[in-house]
Amino acid sequence: GGMIKSVDGLGDRSAYGLPDETGVIILSVENNSLIAQSGLQIKDVIRSAGGKPVKDVKQLIDTYQTLNWTGRIPLTLIRNQQLLNIELKTK
Repeated sequence: GGMIKSVDGLGDRSAYGLPDETGVIILSVENNSLIAQSGLQIKDVIRSAGGKPVKDVKQLIDTYQTLNWTGRIPLTLIRNQQLLNIELKTK
């Protein structure tokens, strides 16, 4: 229900106000998708999922595949340089 990419380089770090070059950036969110229903927005940077740090897209997908059966995955993200906790709906 959207497009994502790994944080890549100092440009992303600066643009999103990040302390380091880890995380996954939300590039687009489709209306009525599970991402949108969960409250995720364009330019959010996912920093952890299921209590585990998210370095890149691969780690996020691995965590999603492990936890999607639960129906919800707790995420920590940075939005406008603020830490937020959100639950991603998987069903």
